Amino acid sequence: MAGWSNFSNTSGSYKNVEIELFDECEERLKILFEQALLVFLEEEGSSSNRPLPAVIGEGETVDLFKLFVLVREREGFDSVSRKGLWDSVAEQLGFDCS
Repeated sequence: MAGWSNFSNTSGSYKNVEIELFDECEERLKILFEQALLVFLEEEGSSSNRPLPAVIGEGETVDLFKLFVLVREREGFDSVSRKGLWDSVAEQLGFDCS
């Protein structure tokens, strides 16, 4: 097939395309998440009370999308709290929990 031989002759190209598509999809999801969060905060009247991006401690920012994904992977807020997984979540966000 014309055009397929070039693609199949490059050993890592398929994986690179897969990673690029994943990165693009993740970026789109992150943008949609941030838009939904802003709408939610505006509707709740909370936009002036909470700075975005979220900042903790010594001015470190929290990736709220990554936090959302990590908590969802662990079956949600209640599950993370009940199982005492917040240290694990914080470490995966890049925070030192010691």
